[in-house]
Amino acid sequence: MAAPPDPGSTNRPLSEPSPHTPEPADHSLRRYLVESFEVVTNADSRLVRTFRTLLTRPGELTAAYFSPRRDEYLRPQQVLLFCSIFFFFMQPLLGLKLLATPLSVHLKLMPYRHWAAALVAEKAGAGGLEAYRPVFDAAAGAHARTLAFLLVPLFALVVTLLFWRPRHFFVRHLVFATHFVAYLLLMVAPLAAVRMPVARLAIALGMDEAAAWQMADSLPALVLWTVYLYFALQAAYGHGRALAAVKALALCLGMAYVITAYRFILFATTFYGL
Repeated sequence: MAAPPDPGSTNRPLSEPSPHTPEPADHSLRRYLVESFEVVTNADSRLVRTFRTLLTRPGELTAAYFSPRRDEYLRPQQVLLFCSIFFFFMQPLLGLKLLATPLSVHLKLMPYRHWAAALVAEKAGAGGLEAYRPVFDAAAGAHARTLAFLLVPLFALVVTLLFWRPRHFFVRHLVFATHFVAYLLLMVAPLAAVRMPVARLAIALGMDEAAAWQMADSLPALVLWTVYLYFALQAAYGHGRALAAVKALALCLGMAYVITAYRFILFATTFYGL
């Protein structure tokens, strides 16, 4: 009679896998890309949910941040960081100059243009403006990546002035401003699509070319911001339609002044940094 097989024996048939043999790991690039796609496109992903809400439900992220639902979404700072990276990657490709403002805009279109022109003329010296312009523009583009975050506290101050009654904490205005600036940065591609038609129409109507391109960068953005703010104020602050419309127009006007203040800071930082 044959002896029973020894459980510890290593003499196993070749077709029978050892229980101690681990499954082979998949270290292929294909597996990595598949996992990355699944993480980003997962319907339950906070990243997808956050940006879908930012784009389609204005003000909802701010309202959720001050509710038990805050953990369903990315934090405001994370949203702003993602949008900033996207903006400064796409802006040079699409030709927008909303934040990385070139020297010609500072010298021709800004309220401080006379002061700026006097400083630049003195500093350009014998080399002339044409030699100084590309140096300034390159430095301004680098500084804009850092100074763009100033838009958040500046806009939060505008929101605070509009909500002059102490009904809300300042941090609510700061979160609202963070989400709005993130949206502003994310809209670089749609704004680029209408930039050229608007500029060509303005030039055809007799507007100066530099002013036409500046208007093409600014006017569509102001319209888009006003519409977004109209719905965002209703969701984040519970405003009715009439009050939201009035405040959206006021905030859009305030944002125009914020952009001007930002450009002044950008000019001063760039000029004195060269």
